[in-house]
Amino acid sequence: MLRRSQKQAPGQKTLHSTGMELHLTPETEAKLNELARRTHRGADELVEEAVDHLVAYNEWFERKVKDSQAAVARGETVPDEEVRAWLEGLDRR
Repeated sequence: MLRRSQKQAPGQKTLHSTGMELHLTPETEAKLNELARRTHRGADELVEEAVDHLVAYNEWFERKVKDSQAAVARGETVPDEEVRAWLEGLDRR
């Protein structure tokens, strides 16, 4: 469960969960609260979902970068000229 803290930077709200603080600007807090109201969900639930999505996206992105680096190491690349020709072909569609 997240709650507001009495300790906060000027212009920011702080939400607490077990062992973690989240600092929000008043504008972000207002948007979060409005989203919670519109969706009939708790702000804490929305923050947890957003963090889950962020972590999952970053894990996916890191895997893609590592896979791409491994492909380059194996020599599996496409010359710049081929990429440019392919992109130009897309523009003509």
